[in-house]
Amino acid sequence: MKKKYLRSKTPLKSKALKSRPFSGCIILRFAYEYAYFEGNNLLDFAQKYQLKGLYDLLTGEYKPKSIQRQVSSISMDKLKQLEDRAKEVKLPPFIVQRSGLKPLRSLSNYWRLDYKNTKQDLTKIAGLFGELQEVDLAYKELLAYDAEVYYRNDPHYAKQLYWDAAPKGIDAKWVWEIEKIEGQGVGLIDLEQGWKLPHQDLSAAHPSLIVHTNADGINGYQGAHGTNTLGVVAAADNAMGIVGIAPSLQYVKLASHYHSGEPGYVADAIGKVLEELHDGKIRKGDVLLLEVQRGDYPVEVDDSDFCAIQLACDLGIVVVEAAGNGGYDLDEWHDSSGCHRLNQAHRFHFEDSGAIIVGAARAEPPAYDEHDRKGSSNFGNRVDCYAWGENVATTGGDGRLSGRDSFTAADDFTTAFGGTSAASAIIAGAAILLQCYYKRKRRRTLSSYEVRFLLSNPSTGTPQGNGMTGHIGVMPDLRKILENPYVL
Repeated sequence: MKKKYLRSKTPLKSKALKSRPFSGCIILRFAYEYAYFEGNNLLDFAQKYQLKGLYDLLTGEYKPKSIQRQVSSISMDKLKQLEDRAKEVKLPPFIVQRSGLKPLRSLSNYWRLDYKNTKQDLTKIAGLFGELQEVDLAYKELLAYDAEVYYRNDPHYAKQLYWDAAPKGIDAKWVWEIEKIEGQGVGLIDLEQGWKLPHQDLSAAHPSLIVHTNADGINGYQGAHGTNTLGVVAAADNAMGIVGIAPSLQYVKLASHYHSGEPGYVADAIGKVLEELHDGKIRKGDVLLLEVQRGDYPVEVDDSDFCAIQLACDLGIVVVEAAGNGGYDLDEWHDSSGCHRLNQAHRFHFEDSGAIIVGAARAEPPAYDEHDRKGSSNFGNRVDCYAWGENVATTGGDGRLSGRDSFTAADDFTTAFGGTSAASAIIAGAAILLQCYYKRKRRRTLSSYEVRFLLSNPSTGTPQGNGMTGHIGVMPDLRKILENPYVL
């Protein structure tokens, strides 16, 4: 018999959600007993399990334009192996234990129903699907888009104050100079929708697309955002342009959520990352950077995205996630079932994905020991740490550092990168340096939970300023963290 959980299956009305843009699709999550169905036809699924109500909805008045798995980039066999492995993972003792009331999830149980450009009432349809016994959750999908509101002999390094000593920045310079740590042996996977490549300051990292389509130049989208991100983390120390926080990292892989002519295939892109982990092409301890948001919220407000992120974290990938740029209190957000999944104060609602959620702060406050929250940055007790959210010098962009007004992919630089996009890129760089230190000096690999614990520790970070309310945690001070390392 199907278990009952303390959550309503009927979509709730929410002012916060009502104002957000939806994609025109409905996501279904089936009960765990239906996991790992082989095949990509939901009608066959309904017939196999004799689910007449589901079959009637899919073929009758509320028939969708198309139906597909939410995650199809990994085979069901490999997915099952990874999910079985994740069940055996023991979380560190300092991690808030997850609620025993939450339903078991499998990425195999999520399906996407397309109602775009129809006059159907999606709230009503989601409610009808949600009332089916076999459906654990049915919700309208929020749109996904970029998480942004708009050394030495490298000529622009002096503008990169975000990697300077605390309290100004995260003190990446000290890590390079004293510890000789530059990201060696750790990889980066950047998940967003587009990159303008090649770029002279990124060629050494050999960025390679592993899933879906690079959206650069499609439907007017400029891929400079992805190039901005990569520069912060991975730009080479090569006597030109800038220097990334981890200029000697092992590799850069690009996971696009742009697929089938539209953005938003986030869980599916993470599925490909998991497949590469299964096949040994990505390793435990590598960093997955989520440069995407749903509406104006962190991407994990989507249930399938949350499930994919949690699986990645449990399997040893370090996930850095932008908090989003709506200026919202995430403590108040609730999902379509009324659960405050992002509020750690809700004992039975809170669910921990394991990701490091990053807020954005002002770059140059009146005093450098006071970085006020940027007004556009989301905040709340689930936000772990912050970094600069404005005036970030990096590759790509508007040509401000090269004195031009047009985009030229090969040698463009900018100082206009900002929002939680810039902040999360900075924190991803910090996570890579931290992982590199522990792997090389302490002969162990940190989990996402452990990296989060270190980067968000108030005793080794720069506190946010008091000029703007809303919790975004601390900006990590890498020197202080590594001079006082926790035995994890």
